[in-house]
Amino acid sequence: MHARLYAEEHGLGPGFESYQLEQLGRFLAGYDPGRDAVLSAADDRGLMASLVVDGAPHPEGSAALRIRWVLLAPRARGLGLGSRLMDRAIAFIDDAGCASWLSTFAGLDTARGLYERRGFRLSEEIESAAWDRPLVMQRFDRPQMPC
Repeated sequence: MHARLYAEEHGLGPGFESYQLEQLGRFLAGYDPGRDAVLSAADDRGLMASLVVDGAPHPEGSAALRIRWVLLAPRARGLGLGSRLMDRAIAFIDDAGCASWLSTFAGLDTARGLYERRGFRLSEEIESAAWDRPLVMQRFDRPQMPC
């Protein structure tokens, strides 16, 4: 669903899909329920929304927990599922006493509002063509005490 939606809605192709699959494989291989969380919502038609908290150390040395793979199926948008999943993720992160961060790209304004209402602040923007077309990649951080 992730690859299909991003292809249809944002013009991202095989480069995006292969990167996401590689990253998801790494996450699953190292999954630790003490530091990671997989949150989702489904109905009788299947997956409606998902969000992951990835607690693996970041290659740049950050101990902050990373929010990844925030996704809402079109039929789930406007129902508050994204807010509920994000609130559960923030509670998980706050219980761990950690900072958190996420990356996305410019133009996802509804998602950006979801993040900013929960204390995330834009900390970096860089132009990239890594995912099949030019994008402005964004990093958002939510400070808290280090893990």
